[in-house]
Amino acid sequence: MPFWFLASFFCNVDWIRYHPDPVGTLSVAQVERDVSAMDALGTLCLPDEPRAGDAMVSGFSGKWQRWLRGPKRSYLLECGYRRDGLEEIVVFLDADQGMFEIRSGAYAHHTVFQQSILYQENGVTIQDCLQGSRQGQAFVPKGLIVLPGCVVTMCERMLDVDSGPEVEWQSEGISLVALQEDQFGQWHWEHLYDGPRLGGDNRALGTLRGGPWCMSSYFPEGQSREDLAGPDFTKAWIPFVDYMSQPDPHGGQCFLVQATRESRGDAWSFGETILVRELLGDMHFHSAGWTPNGVLLSIGDTAEHNAVEWLRCADWDRYNEPDQWTVERVQGDLRSDLGSAPAFQFWGVAPGSNISTLLLGGDINEGAVYEATLQHDLPPTFRRLAGTHPGGTSSLTHVVGVIRRPAPEVSTKVVLRSFHPADWSGTFGRIYASEDAVHFANLGQHPEGWSPKSHLTVRPSLGTILSVPWSSESLKDGGLRALSGWRVAQQSNHGLRAEPGVLNYLGPTAGSWSFLSPGDQVEVEVGLPTHGSIDFSDGVSVRPVTPGPVLRMRRESGNPSPKLISFGVLREGQTLSPGTYALRCMVQSLGTDPLATRWSILGQEDVLEVVQRRLTCADGWRTIVLPVEVERLEGESIIKIVIEDVDAGRGLIDLIVAPEQFVASNAPGVVSADTTEFSSFGEKVIQPLGNKLGKSLTVVELGVPSGGLDMFLRELGWKYKVGSFQNDRGESLQVQWDLLGGRVELTQISQGFQFPLLGILEGQNWARESVLHLVLQQSSRGLNFSVFVGGNSVARGEWLSGVASESPLDQFVLMPDMPLDLRAAAVFPFDTPVVEALSWLVEAGSHDGLRPAGVSLEHDFESVPVPAAGASRR
Repeated sequence: MPFWFLASFFCNVDWIRYHPDPVGTLSVAQVERDVSAMDALGTLCLPDEPRAGDAMVSGFSGKWQRWLRGPKRSYLLECGYRRDGLEEIVVFLDADQGMFEIRSGAYAHHTVFQQSILYQENGVTIQDCLQGSRQGQAFVPKGLIVLPGCVVTMCERMLDVDSGPEVEWQSEGISLVALQEDQFGQWHWEHLYDGPRLGGDNRALGTLRGGPWCMSSYFPEGQSREDLAGPDFTKAWIPFVDYMSQPDPHGGQCFLVQATRESRGDAWSFGETILVRELLGDMHFHSAGWTPNGVLLSIGDTAEHNAVEWLRCADWDRYNEPDQWTVERVQGDLRSDLGSAPAFQFWGVAPGSNISTLLLGGDINEGAVYEATLQHDLPPTFRRLAGTHPGGTSSLTHVVGVIRRPAPEVSTKVVLRSFHPADWSGTFGRIYASEDAVHFANLGQHPEGWSPKSHLTVRPSLGTILSVPWSSESLKDGGLRALSGWRVAQQSNHGLRAEPGVLNYLGPTAGSWSFLSPGDQVEVEVGLPTHGSIDFSDGVSVRPVTPGPVLRMRRESGNPSPKLISFGVLREGQTLSPGTYALRCMVQSLGTDPLATRWSILGQEDVLEVVQRRLTCADGWRTIVLPVEVERLEGESIIKIVIEDVDAGRGLIDLIVAPEQFVASNAPGVVSADTTEFSSFGEKVIQPLGNKLGKSLTVVELGVPSGGLDMFLRELGWKYKVGSFQNDRGESLQVQWDLLGGRVELTQISQGFQFPLLGILEGQNWARESVLHLVLQQSSRGLNFSVFVGGNSVARGEWLSGVASESPLDQFVLMPDMPLDLRAAAVFPFDTPVVEALSWLVEAGSHDGLRPAGVSLEHDFESVPVPAAGASRR
């Protein structure tokens, strides 16, 4: 679509975005709230004053398109360039057919290279990149990266251990091979390196090893802090690890090799591949990333073995000399008979936004993606960039083994996927993406029915996100899929918070905290908000996010007592009827070690909460919400909370807990700033939509807060009101979300009639940090409505139609049954293509000046079809 055509739409847009201060042309929203309350910035807001919501990054993705019929199943997929650095290529392996392919073209339709790597010997078939050219060995691809014109492939080296005529393949070690393009455009395999056996003996012979995360990127040399290395780069570093499989991994190996070329367009040469680090024992290596200030290595699993090591080289020109290397364990230090302290565990690795940073995928962490900064003389630091786990009784946390930033010398586009093995429903998996390798947005899910483990990458120039199935039942379900038209803002913003009302039974006050009992050698200090801060006796200050008192627990490492503290939560003399209740607390860790806590409530099922130290997640508070089942209270009415240290004293504890409320409600709601006040009505945020609505396309952007959606809400209920489009004639279009069914339901009141069930939109599996767009098209012919939350919901392309209202619906009222943030709204001309409208709104307010810089056509777009008004209702 030509730019002048798009410009004709966007020159007449009325819009607003909240940071939380408003930017745009629409009138500012009105807020109705009956109590004073804290916002996400720690600011006390008076009744009817707007409250800031969580900081999130706006994003939108187009729809999943099927480009190729195959593969049916694949675990290797990557993008890059041909030897000249101009033509983009896609590389993948069909796991079932053993077909190794390189493709090019706008839709990957042109075959550049295709070869079956299946090799058969004495009736036994195995994958072998080198096709039997090395007697008694086979090289099974497990990971790959794409240098310009060179596919470097990490292989599991298999050894035929049968001394007779039969064939018995066993895993022996890790090898490197390369598929390189010559000056005539032909591709040829070459053997680069065979790693030694672990420990130099047979202890790990037969133990499987390797995976796509073991070698997930190359790291170009020459990038400055602000600028990319550029297409003419001539040096790159490639770290990789062996990843010995559980349950008996035996140890780990970390390797490094340098790739060089004379100039752009030349063939790549490879220096000596060195074994930088080897450890033996009941652990394995996850992944490694390179910066000029050292290699960062992740070691796992479990708190007994988790560690992060910083491998530094004094002179990179002499990297192959052992005396140039030093090893420092920056997390997971050994502590006498207690074993290792807990350590931040990461899995996937990719280059960060500058040469001194790395992007890390969380592994059983509360966050999905982190940034590590390595400096020359200071230990690495970590911060969470995106993703929070669902909390509650659920143990679901993020596992991010696939994080991809292809061609990092010229592109900052990054994509990753998160899953958890315990997610039996398959609805927890999420795709995150970034255009600048800093700001990440939740873009939804894989194609419907696909495993959340499915692999994906992003085309560095065209920007299309590509995915292949982890497994599928048929070719119809599989194939190479593309997610086009995605957009992610390059800054975060705070929306306006709206929460339901509550009846609060919480009891702790400044002078009284019932049943307060610390564990052995645990120091407890009660802190109160004063003049916008909470000041402790040792000089530490934190901002308040709740008006009531907070508990700070401190304990030195080495204390074997697991209990940290127990306390009561009910008001004095309060009695409860049987039912399900919700306890909401804010927690913050100030310690130097990551930690995990277990919360027990009246002997109910334990709730495990990972509270990483401030260096491994976003600074400040995080929300946890816990379900409490009350059947019958015997004797005194006591609801007692017990917090235990899962690691039983291995690390330093410095934890703050701020109970906010204990409520009998479908969802926690507004926290009053008056500790004697225990009831409130729900917040209402009313956003005017202007006066250009007679024939219009309206988009409202909402955000699910990081602490606002918990998996345990399935136990409390499953249908939650979101809000409604309204006018002053009493007409409305009401939106309700069904958590359990993963769908949106609509009810319309128009011209004096109520339509109790207007329709249902499937595929609405919202999650924490989801950014969703409500889209309403209205004219004299009728209404069309849809909700877009990323790849899965957009791919459905489902719209519901309703009758025309007597006058346009000219305001959106957010009054939800669960915490939600109003982030932005815009009114476009009626015929505006929906994808362009959503992409425009995502970036609106992200630039200097009143209006965004314009619509970039850098990505390939496809308009989401809008059906004619009056289509049949469902």
